Amino acid sequence: MLENAGEDGLMSFALVECGRVQMSLANEAMEHEAKVEQYVATPLQHILDTDVPNILKHKRNLHRLTMDMDSARTRYFQAVKLSHSKLSTGNDLFFFSLFYLIYYILLLL
Repeated sequence: MLENAGEDGLMSFALVECGRVQMSLANEAMEHEAKVEQYVATPLQHILDTDVPNILKHKRNLHRLTMDMDSARTRYFQAVKLSHSKLSTGNDLFFFSLFYLIYYILLLL
């Protein structure tokens, strides 16, 4: 619009002002995009590059450890059932108490 403004006159003044406003709006839009890139997109990309792989690694590790704990719990309960059926001497009572101690330790983990 600035290049279409001719000589003096109301229409010329309006075209010049509209051109200046459009240039100002264009500059603000460019600054806004640059700030969004700087303050939003770049930190998000950093998080995606560094933190997300670590989170996924820890998630896989947690899943593996949970499966190990479930397996140990199952073996423990099978041993407790077996010890209940064979509990007859004082020595067996000692091992039974030891199994319960291990069970409570596993619960605390």
